[in-house]
Amino acid sequence: MFQSLTDAPISLTFFPDFRATNPYQDLLYRAMAPAVRARPGSIADALDMQARNKDQTAIFHLHWDDILTETNSRVEAESRAREFLANLDRLQARGGKLVWTVHNIEPHIERHSELVAELRDALFVAADLVHLHSAHALNAMLRVWNPDRRKLRVIAHGDYGSLYPRIYRETARKALQVPDAGMAALLPGRINSYKQPLELINAFLKVAGREDRLIISGFLGPDSGDLSIATEDPRILLRDGFASPEDLATAFAAADFVVLPYKRSLTSGSAFLAATLGRAVLGPDAPGIRDAVSSPPRTGVIYDPEAPDALKAALARAFADGPQIWRERGAAANAEMAARDWRMIGAEWCDSLYALASNAAPARVSL
Repeated sequence: MFQSLTDAPISLTFFPDFRATNPYQDLLYRAMAPAVRARPGSIADALDMQARNKDQTAIFHLHWDDILTETNSRVEAESRAREFLANLDRLQARGGKLVWTVHNIEPHIERHSELVAELRDALFVAADLVHLHSAHALNAMLRVWNPDRRKLRVIAHGDYGSLYPRIYRETARKALQVPDAGMAALLPGRINSYKQPLELINAFLKVAGREDRLIISGFLGPDSGDLSIATEDPRILLRDGFASPEDLATAFAAADFVVLPYKRSLTSGSAFLAATLGRAVLGPDAPGIRDAVSSPPRTGVIYDPEAPDALKAALARAFADGPQIWRERGAAANAEMAARDWRMIGAEWCDSLYALASNAAPARVSL
């Protein structure tokens, strides 16, 4: 076992690897380097690393756990879950550790709910450290589960820095053919049913003016629903598929505000990206929105999702506020991102992982 971070880096395997479509993991592990050497891989890879480096603690960092059961076959999902837990037990028997970042309370795609709940119960027991991004997320989680409080850590979500180019509003609007006179709202990211895209479209059609636009930019998930209505009105710009950083930055620059009408949100990368790019968010009262919109209405607008016609009414007020107010909100949201510097976040992570590794219990008899 090394005595300090200067002796040897911590070996960490993270799963799943979503870096191709989400820069969060790249930013996170870059902030931990060189004290932490992070590589993508499976639990079996972490087990192999622990076997090859018996004098160090191999850490397995699990992110979006619903990927473990993401298959239409219940039998296959159960098999995957059992195999994962068996390998996890072997890893910990040899001195390895599990760090679990809880990104959401419920899976983004609803399937095998009973199995997912059972798997999460097992993960809360097995995890050596359970990470959440905010106190809002922690409180929401504690209303559903009652894990060992000693395992819990709150470390903030960082900004998206200089990963995306800054594009002038006029240039972006010309590229997307958004009229200068109208207001534009943006729904970005992977579009699944929990983001309520159809409900947003219907609300927009009821309150928007002739020059207003709704931009939907991102992958349409398998449960996004029938959005054919989006192609029937020229005020709705549906951009399905992979978006390059420049494409995504163009969509944000063309919009006056970002609307995230989630049914549920524990952490919202889209909300932090909006603030990074100088756009404020309109969203429901949910932990992920509360975390990003920390000073409403100065940095964004949070509405009560239980109110009558909540989304329609909130969207109508947002359009009525006009571009100048939303520009000020976006600037205020962007200013607050300074507190989400990855250097500070990386230091917090290194402290937590070093404590976890240096307090490792002796390896149990191998299974």
